[in-house]
Amino acid sequence: MTLVGTGYALLGFLLGTLLGMGLLELFFWQAIKLLKPRFPWLITVEDRDPKITPKAVEKYFERSFDSRTGWRRKSGQKGQDETETGPTSFAIERGGWRSDPQFTDPPTSIVAFGDSFTFCRLVNDDETWPHFLSRHRKTHVANFGVGNFGLDQALLLAEEEIPKFAPKVAILGIVPETIARCRSRWKHYFEYGNTLAFKPSFRMVDSVLEFVDSPVRTRNDFELTPQDLKNLEASDYFYTRKFSRDLIQFPYTLSIARRLSRNAPIFWYLLISHFLGPRAKKWGWKKAFDVIMRENTTWTAALYKDEESKRLLASLIDRFAEFCEKHDCDPVLLVIPQPSDLKNSDGMAAYQAFYRTMGNRLQVIDMTDVFAQWNNPAPLFIAGALGPHCSVNGNRLIARAVHQAISAQPSVAAVLHD
Repeated sequence: MTLVGTGYALLGFLLGTLLGMGLLELFFWQAIKLLKPRFPWLITVEDRDPKITPKAVEKYFERSFDSRTGWRRKSGQKGQDETETGPTSFAIERGGWRSDPQFTDPPTSIVAFGDSFTFCRLVNDDETWPHFLSRHRKTHVANFGVGNFGLDQALLLAEEEIPKFAPKVAILGIVPETIARCRSRWKHYFEYGNTLAFKPSFRMVDSVLEFVDSPVRTRNDFELTPQDLKNLEASDYFYTRKFSRDLIQFPYTLSIARRLSRNAPIFWYLLISHFLGPRAKKWGWKKAFDVIMRENTTWTAALYKDEESKRLLASLIDRFAEFCEKHDCDPVLLVIPQPSDLKNSDGMAAYQAFYRTMGNRLQVIDMTDVFAQWNNPAPLFIAGALGPHCSVNGNRLIARAVHQAISAQPSVAAVLHD
C-alpha cells in the first residue's frame, strides 16, 4: 500500500472512530434524558445544584421538617404505603409516636427509636415489631422510629423524648447502613435525588464527640448559594468519595466506563424494560435498584473496616448508653439486617464483629443470625417502592427476640442501686 493509501486508511479509521464515538455519545445523552426521570440514581452535573422549589420546601415543612433532627413525622399524620401484596396504612399519634392499637396511651415502660425498620414501613400499625412487643409485655411501646434516620438522629430524638416518659427500657433500632448515615450531612450525596434531606451530624475532635448542626434550619436555608454548596461538598463524607465519582457527564462514554460495574447493569435493566410494557418497567426498575442496594451494602462493609467511622459510631452508642443510665433506664441496641446485608458475607462479618464489641457497653440484640438461619429469608421481608422492609413474619421474630432478651437482662436501675 502506498503512503497516500495508508494516509487515507488512517484518516478513514479516525473519522469512523470519531463518528462511532459521536453516535455513542448521542445514544447515552438520549438514554439519560429518557431514564433519569424514572431513576434519579443516574446523576448528572445538574445534580450538583439541584433545583429545590418553594412548593416542595413548603410541603416538606408541613409534613416532615424538624429543626433538631432534620425530619420526623408530624403528630396526627396518616399515610399509606404500596407493597407487593397491597396497600398498608399508618397513623402518628399526638405524642409523635406511631399508633399502637390497643396500647394507645402512655404511660409506657418501653420506648423505641430508630429508622424505618423500627417505624416498620410497609406493614399496618398492628403489624410492627413494637406493637408485637407491646402484646408480649402487655404495655404500650412508644414507637419513635423515623424513616431514613441514622443512629445519630435517633440519638437526638431519644435525648428529647426519654425524659418525658421515664421508661424502664429504651431501644435503639438500626440497620447496619446506619454507619454510612452517620457520616452524611446531605443525604443527596449518598442517596441521589433525596435533595430535601439535610441533617445534623457529629464528628470526633480530639477523641471528643462534637455536635454539628444541620446546614438547613429555616425555609430560606434551602436556597443554597454557591458558597453553601462548596461548604457541603467539603464537609460531607460522601461528596468526593461517592457522589462525584458517579456523576455522568460529557464525554458520557468515559463517565459510564469509569464506573462500568455500576452503570452497565443499570442501563441494561432500565433500557431493555422500557419498551416492554408496565410490568417489565417495574421489573427493570427493581433490578436496577438492586444494584444501588448492593453498592450501599459494599459501602457499609467498607465503613465497618474504617477506624474513624467505627470510632464515631461507637462514641454515639456510648452517648446513648450513658444518657439512658442517667435516666435509670436500660439501653438496648437492636440491629436489623436488610436483605442485601444477608447476601454479603464479608460485610455481615464486619458489622457483626463491631456490634459484638458494643456488648460490654449495653445490651445488643443482633437479628442477623436469627434471620440467616432461614434457608430462604424472603418471607421475612416485603417489597415496596423504597426497598424491602420487614414483613409481619420478620417483625414477629424481632419482637419475640427483644422480649426474651430484655426479660433475661438485669435492669440498669437494679445494678446502679445494688
